[in-house]
Amino acid sequence: MKNQKSPIKAVYLNVIFPGLGLAYLGRWGYALLFFLWTPLRLILGIAIINSIPFSRFLGSFGIVAQFIIAFAWWAYIMYDTCTMPYEMAIEQNQKAVSNPAQEINGMNI
Repeated sequence: MKNQKSPIKAVYLNVIFPGLGLAYLGRWGYALLFFLWTPLRLILGIAIINSIPFSRFLGSFGIVAQFIIAFAWWAYIMYDTCTMPYEMAIEQNQKAVSNPAQEINGMNI
């Protein structure tokens, strides 16, 4: 099956460079969206987390709480970055298997 795409390769490419794994799958719109949206939401999330005065409410534990929340935000973004191309590759591979092209004399019909 030529049209089969590796879900692990799509995830790996998407982690290296946001959107690259989706481009590998041929999902160019999603690739552009991920290329723009992933760094933007990381920066916006960190900016919002830094604007909250944790030290005022939690004292010296505020820095630790800020770090934990920033790490959780980064982990959520990485989860989304890994699961979306994986699920899209699985879906694309299932569609390719359920609708096989019939070949007659080397031509797809």
